[in-house]
Amino acid sequence: MKSLVRIIQNGQKKQVFIQGDPLKLSLSSMSMVQGIAMMVSTGKIKPLANAKNWSESPIILKGMVLQLFDVFLRGLKLDK
Repeated sequence: MKSLVRIIQNGQKKQVFIQGDPLKLSLSSMSMVQGIAMMVSTGKIKPLANAKNWSESPIILKGMVLQLFDVFLRGLKLDK
């Protein structure tokens, strides 16, 4: 969590990210990741459904998490 807070603080200093409490922004991001983890662990999302075999499942899940971070970072970026 501390690393993500630092990343957000750096983005704010460089005027790339919106202003706001970096800890709250980090918690928002981590809650999205936690949410997807919970949905996978309870069977609400089945990343294996699109996988050809077990080894592809982590790749699909990683893609889902990266997409969540992309959505989060778009919300952080300042419109210029």
